[in-house]
Amino acid sequence: MASDTLLQHVLWWLAPALEVAIAVAMLHKKQVKQFPLFLAFVVVHLVLFIVTYAAYRYSYRAYFYTYWGSIPVDVLTTLFVIEELYRGVLAPYRAVQGLGVVIFRFTAITLFAVAIGTAYAAPGTDSYRIVAGLVVIDRSAAFVEAGLLIVLFITCSVLGIAWRSYHFGIAAGMAVQASVGTAIACLRAQFGTGADVPYALGQALAFNLGMAVWLYYLVSARSVIVSHAEAGSRHLAAWNLALDGILHGNRTSVDH
Repeated sequence: MASDTLLQHVLWWLAPALEVAIAVAMLHKKQVKQFPLFLAFVVVHLVLFIVTYAAYRYSYRAYFYTYWGSIPVDVLTTLFVIEELYRGVLAPYRAVQGLGVVIFRFTAITLFAVAIGTAYAAPGTDSYRIVAGLVVIDRSAAFVEAGLLIVLFITCSVLGIAWRSYHFGIAAGMAVQASVGTAIACLRAQFGTGADVPYALGQALAFNLGMAVWLYYLVSARSVIVSHAEAGSRHLAAWNLALDGILHGNRTSVDH
């Protein structure tokens, strides 16, 4: 079992405190219906903390499998939250929104397929190969999430969505986690198992920083999306209309 440090305990216990505070803030601001997947993300990670900490106190082996096994759960729930943000921002543009959902799901399937292939091809013991695949999932997911968030920020800019909206705040917290997480995952891939402890601490730090951003926005931001960029909105509306025409046209052709 890895040795306990003050930093480790601070990062570990800060996470559930922030998660509980975020859940309470969402309930107080009545944001559960607007962001159900985000609340589920917070609750799932709170449960993961409890299970992982219990495994850590029990044995290193239990902690090893619990910690690395939680990575796919984190990746999937993160992608679900980003998809929820896109759905909210693009709600008036149904055709563009539908295309985004298809891209999200294709990205997730491709990501896991690449990771499974990497794990299968990696040399060494079964546990090492599993970790190699999970590190690839983590690193690749961080890159994908960062790219999706950049597109989301551009979309917010085009639509003139206020930076103090909840959508922007949740995306900003995700961006902090993705950027720091990408750097940490790359270091872990470079230095191997010798960097396991710094990797775990770095990921915990990234996650806590992101949650601090979320809590700040939930306490101080607004839920209403206010658009001031009329030109950008018109362009996106035109693209949505064109895409909707293409999709409906294809369906009509198939029906006939």
